[in-house]
Amino acid sequence: LIRLELSAQHMAASIGDAQDITERVAVFHYPPVDKGKTPDDGFHSIMKRYGITKCIYGHLHGKSCENAFNGEYDGIKYRLISSDYMKFQPCNLNF
Repeated sequence: LIRLELSAQHMAASIGDAQDITERVAVFHYPPVDKGKTPDDGFHSIMKRYGITKCIYGHLHGKSCENAFNGEYDGIKYRLISSDYMKFQPCNLNF
C-alpha cells in the first residue's frame, strides 16, 4: 500500500492538473484483489483517490486464474494479463 501511495503521489506531482490526461493506469505484479474476488479496499481506495482508471495485474496462473477479477468496480477497470491466461497473445489495453 505504501509503494502504491508513493507512486500515485509521484504521478500526481508529475502531471499536475493536466486536462488532456484522461487515463491513469496502475500496474501490479500481484493481484490487488481479495479472496472474495473483489478489489481489495486498501489498494482500490488509493487508486480511486488519485484518479486511476485502469488496473492491470498478473501473477495468477493456471487454475488460480479462476480467482481473477476482470471488470469494473467503482469506476476502475481491472484486468488480469498473465501470459498463460492470455494464451500468450498480446492484449489490447484499451478495455
